[in-house]
Amino acid sequence: MQHHLIANTWVTSLLNQLGKAGINLAAISKRLPELDAEQIRQGQRIDINLVRQIWHIAEDLSQDPLLGFKIGRDISLKGLGVLTPILMHSPTPRHSLQNIVQYSNLITDTICFSMEERGDLLVFELTPRKGPIQESAHHVVAVIAHMFSMSSQMGVRGNRIHKVILPDSLNLEILAKEMRQVVEGTGQAPYGIHFQLQGQDEILAGADNHLYQLNKAYAEELVQKKKAGNDLLGSVKALIINQGYQRANVDRVTDELGISKRSLQRLLSEEKTSFRSLKEEVIKDRALLLIAHAETPIEQISLELGYSEVSAFHRAFKGWFGVTPGEYASNPAIQL
Repeated sequence: MQHHLIANTWVTSLLNQLGKAGINLAAISKRLPELDAEQIRQGQRIDINLVRQIWHIAEDLSQDPLLGFKIGRDISLKGLGVLTPILMHSPTPRHSLQNIVQYSNLITDTICFSMEERGDLLVFELTPRKGPIQESAHHVVAVIAHMFSMSSQMGVRGNRIHKVILPDSLNLEILAKEMRQVVEGTGQAPYGIHFQLQGQDEILAGADNHLYQLNKAYAEELVQKKKAGNDLLGSVKALIINQGYQRANVDRVTDELGISKRSLQRLLSEEKTSFRSLKEEVIKDRALLLIAHAETPIEQISLELGYSEVSAFHRAFKGWFGVTPGEYASNPAIQL
């Protein structure tokens, strides 16, 4: 089971930059009751549905066609965690792109990155993972703008770019002017950057191979740790689903896993979560999916998720997302 999360360091950097851009963070928190936009706890697990809502609300509050570009251009490099020193000390532009593909899941599971050679071009693509809430087009351009910012600091010349592919819902003309690049639009993923192949293997000035290897080794440790943690969380979530969502309990789950309740609590604590939080994540994901497809009556959804009364499900849903299930279903950010 996939766990689509974003590192809280990136979300903290995002919120800080949104605040600097004039976005009222209190207004975001008001529309997302489960989020304290003023203070993201260290190690807090941030679900991609929540982050996508942040972007959609920020777009609504800002109405700036360059919002995503400005955020990506100016966001702190600290938000990339260990990926920052790896990229800054990658020996060549090609290595830098390969490292983004390899280690990006340490920052976010919301976007899948890939890279391949096509003739005389090196095509770097990003595809938002599917979910009940659409990826924000401004988030896509923010990621690409951040890559431009990183590239310039690493000494990669801008003329190495052939063209940029962005969601056609954006103002492509004004973005092309700001980026000083050829920009083309598309109605669906993948998006990305087409680089000139020539020059991708040139050694970048200032790269420190010792620092590069140290941070690569650390990143590999984090990747393995995340995989082990995701395996555990996947097992627990699958059992919660099998036991009937709201009806699932920790005693039955630990019996199925063959470990003690205390051991499970300790392992989940190391992953910055708890059985109760995982259970809520599973219920929220299923509720969003069912409501997004608009084929199942609310009464049946609440029954499937283990609520004895529809009113209880309504209260829970509004506590999570700030709106009722009916209001949420009419939100254009939902993938219908």
